[in-house]
Amino acid sequence: MNTNGLVRFIVVGMVLLLCISVGAYFLFRPSGRAVISVPVGDDMATQIKKGTTIYTTANVPAFVLNGMDAVTTDFSATVKVINVLDTRTIRVEILSPVSFSHQGPGNMGYLYLCVPLSTKADQLADGSEAFGGNGYPQIIAGQEYSISGVLQPYWLDYPRVYIPSAVEFKRAPVSLEGPQINMMGEISTTRYDVVPLSWNVGWNTLQASESPVVYMSDINNRGPLCWQPGPPVRVVQQWSYLSKKPLITTISKDVNLLTPAEGMQYLSTKDGEIKRWYASDENAFVAVPLELDALPPYKTLDGKTLTITEQSISSGSKAQTLTVAVPSDLTQIVVVYGSGSITNGFILVEAADKGMSNMSDGIWLLRISDGKATWIRCGNRDAFTEGFISDQEASFARVGSLLYFTHSHNGQIGCVDTAATLPSITLPEKINILLPQFYSKGPTNEQTVGPLQAQLASDNGTLIIEYPDTNWDSLYYAVDASGTVLGNLHVDKTSITSFDAKGKQGSSISTPGSISFPSPDLFE
Repeated sequence: MNTNGLVRFIVVGMVLLLCISVGAYFLFRPSGRAVISVPVGDDMATQIKKGTTIYTTANVPAFVLNGMDAVTTDFSATVKVINVLDTRTIRVEILSPVSFSHQGPGNMGYLYLCVPLSTKADQLADGSEAFGGNGYPQIIAGQEYSISGVLQPYWLDYPRVYIPSAVEFKRAPVSLEGPQINMMGEISTTRYDVVPLSWNVGWNTLQASESPVVYMSDINNRGPLCWQPGPPVRVVQQWSYLSKKPLITTISKDVNLLTPAEGMQYLSTKDGEIKRWYASDENAFVAVPLELDALPPYKTLDGKTLTITEQSISSGSKAQTLTVAVPSDLTQIVVVYGSGSITNGFILVEAADKGMSNMSDGIWLLRISDGKATWIRCGNRDAFTEGFISDQEASFARVGSLLYFTHSHNGQIGCVDTAATLPSITLPEKINILLPQFYSKGPTNEQTVGPLQAQLASDNGTLIIEYPDTNWDSLYYAVDASGTVLGNLHVDKTSITSFDAKGKQGSSISTPGSISFPSPDLFE
């Protein structure tokens, strides 16, 4: 081979090698996605056999167990995915068009997939996880889907829907509809007249009622406005600690003023401080001592009991009590939240363990079911930064069975699923990612005397996180279960203004005062 032929051979070889390399890159180039494993969920027959479900072969539809019987769907809805628990189970928020009279706020439910998802999912570039396989569309937390299936007969706690196949699970049409958040706001600088407000987060609009619904007197010595949306709006009567007179007067016939029984009207009583909440199913208030201490010569609370009192607001009603033995080897318990009745409900407490450091103190859930109480330890204080009771009070918000809480500026937002078989404290990653962003817009270290903590509220299945900006105006962020900011409100001394998730300004309402959000349990 002469020199020219050798050169041509080398050049052709290099060109071929370059083409192969470029082709291989485009054929096998990285997709920007990471593949993650999805926990494998047992089919329903296996769950029943293992005893990991509360349902049995007697009440689970036959087609779910044998996969052969004919299926006639009886339930259809639009749902928003909260999270995918495993290849068989998806936790959702039921948006429309159904509602359940005996289901708690949040409209949470569970989907059981007769045809499971793939055991592999994609982690997208933005950190979200995309599930699918076996004919299902891409399933991502925070997105909406149209589903149809069979509702579990006589379901307990939260609805369970059996989805026969991927055909019954589709992406929902894109809509501007978003959660409707109820609020109360002041309309006068001289009187504490309160009007209902509504914030349509999807449409980025605000509306205010033309007429006030309640008036609160003795503003300097008033308690909090504790209320639930209606109709009718429920408002808890408050009393002045100085004059002992009631503070709230109803102005509208659409308000139901709730008056706790004597002995529950003040949170500070002759026997000590109490915590109080409202059990709507029983039309009753529930009260419990704020704390129990092992005073000398006792070293622990072993043998002590916690008495929970419930009394209807109906005239002539008598108090009912549930007495619960306190777990041994505790030296103190402090009640931090309560919900439900003495028949079905829960109480969250922080407890001091005998001979342990504070950071090892336990956080316990007292679950009450059919009038029977069970203590469940959810974790230690170090699972949630500083616990709940040091320094300023923790802030709580309940969304369905999920109880969110935060404490101190440096602390994260914690969560416990009060309906879980073995509830434990978690720190929702995508929600906590938001906190540094909110802090960065707030007062600087030079502007604050001490650390500020975020304040929490909730309504219609949406978590509300409040934190001030550098001007000390309040910013309220509407956040869904997947950690997506849906919109926010800016509240100053003259107005309330709405903004969408991209920062576009929406409605504005003139108001001289603050706003308040509803409380699902009227907990104080």
